[in-house]
Amino acid sequence: MTFQQQRLGLAQAVVQTAVQELAARYAVWHVLSVLSIVRALGEQLGELGGNLDGAWRSAGHQDAVIPDMPEFFYFIPDDKQDILRKRRWP
Repeated sequence: MTFQQQRLGLAQAVVQTAVQELAARYAVWHVLSVLSIVRALGEQLGELGGNLDGAWRSAGHQDAVIPDMPEFFYFIPDDKQDILRKRRWP
């Protein structure tokens, strides 16, 4: 049944499935494009944290404990075609 409470024919079911598969790829691309911005922000903050840690130590203080996880978002590919080509994500 569709949202209009009508039965789907075979052709409609096949087309709807294909549309959903295509739309899912673009949805993943949009989510990963947002996460790539977060990844870039994390890389910049990690670099700033490293600079702060160096300045903190050169001022004679103990090591500043600044968490840095640059590898956290490395699963995000940069190429749009790679994202759209991939059918399954772990």
